Amino acid sequence: MDRDYLTPEQSELVTVEAKRVAAKVLKEISEDDRKFLKTATGIELTMAKISLGRFIRNDEKMWLSEHPVTAIWVKANSSDQRVEGDIDCHPCHPDNFSGLCIAELFGMLK
Repeated sequence: MDRDYLTPEQSELVTVEAKRVAAKVLKEISEDDRKFLKTATGIELTMAKISLGRFIRNDEKMWLSEHPVTAIWVKANSSDQRVEGDIDCHPCHPDNFSGLCIAELFGMLK
């Protein structure tokens, strides 16, 4: 089985968690920050997304194996399959999951 494959149950968990996290972030940011995120472009938008990703990973304690989404990634890493290349593209890797949360957040900002 593909290392990056998610079962339907895992996929549902990831989707629900991403929406939960995005809603939590949306609730916590100021109206000025919302306006900025809606209009930012170029390097400002890139830097905002980097900051949001870091905030999400730290606030959600994504680097701990106890987090339900991170636990899926940890389990995938305990298999005999190896990451191909230099970048871990597993959807539950904390970097990738925070990216999904950011995408959900931007969808909520529209």
